[in-house]
Amino acid sequence: MLDNESTPSRRRKRRSPAEIERLAAVRRRRTEQLERERANERRVEEALPAFAAAVSDGETAVRRREERLAKLETQLERKLDELAAARADKEKSFAAAKDAVRADAAGEIKHARIRMGQAIQQIRESDLTVTEVAELLGIAKREVTALVRTAESADARSIAHTGPRSRSDGAPGTMVAVEDQETVVRGGRSTSGPDDVPEPP
Repeated sequence: MLDNESTPSRRRKRRSPAEIERLAAVRRRRTEQLERERANERRVEEALPAFAAAVSDGETAVRRREERLAKLETQLERKLDELAAARADKEKSFAAAKDAVRADAAGEIKHARIRMGQAIQQIRESDLTVTEVAELLGIAKREVTALVRTAESADARSIAHTGPRSRSDGAPGTMVAVEDQETVVRGGRSTSGPDDVPEPP
């Protein structure tokens, strides 16, 4: 029998230097790949707790934001309700003040129209017609008539309270002198000046 070691088919083939280098390079690449994978796993494991903490912090920030916004909204609603109530009170007080101003002005305007009517009555005594008086004063005839009626009405009220008075020229009649009529009308007027309007509380 022949020795097995001396059999050509069983003899191990020797690798070339190039083949050896190629296999070594493959092993190095595999080792490097495994090291990169382990490094990546370490990075992931290290980052996960930080990510979880960041998520928790973010959720906490969102929750605190919503709580603070809710409180601010509640404060705003309460403040708006207070302002609305204060506005209503102010509007009420100013409405009363406006009514007082209107009433005061109405009295002054009425007094002025009475004096205008009395002046027209005096002009009419000079034998001028309504048309002529209207042209003289630059007002409509119906305004002349209305002013005279206003003065006559005031004269009638004054006579009802004080009795027949002589006319301003001393002759018997129903016309009241302007000075006397002012006393009658001024009783309902405010003693404050025309622009003296105190602000309501």
